[in-house]
Amino acid sequence: MTQASSLAEQQQTILLRRLEEELRQQQSEISGRRSMTRYPFNVRVPLLAVSADGSQRPLGEAWASDFSRRGIGLLTERSLAAGEELTVGFGPAYGEGASARIRVVYCNKLIGSIFRVGCQFVP
Repeated sequence: MTQASSLAEQQQTILLRRLEEELRQQQSEISGRRSMTRYPFNVRVPLLAVSADGSQRPLGEAWASDFSRRGIGLLTERSLAAGEELTVGFGPAYGEGASARIRVVYCNKLIGSIFRVGCQFVP
């Protein structure tokens, strides 16, 4: 593992912990059968597609609906394939370029062109 990727992983871990702590203080958890506590998130987030060589291209925006230490739930206007890797941005409130790498776990059509996408954070 290179020093740069190690630093990026550390920054992502710090970002996700900070975000979880802020949500824990602001809101109650979403009940359910999950092993990790989920929190309502409700913000628009930019998505970037990640290619095999690591390059990224804008994919549009999604609505982040919930957050946990392990992943994030999204609502999108496009279908995403399970296993697809993306980068999700968190905006200037968390630092310039604050983002995390995610992998699509599932994508279910809700209604019309709206999809519920469950994603897992990856290092």
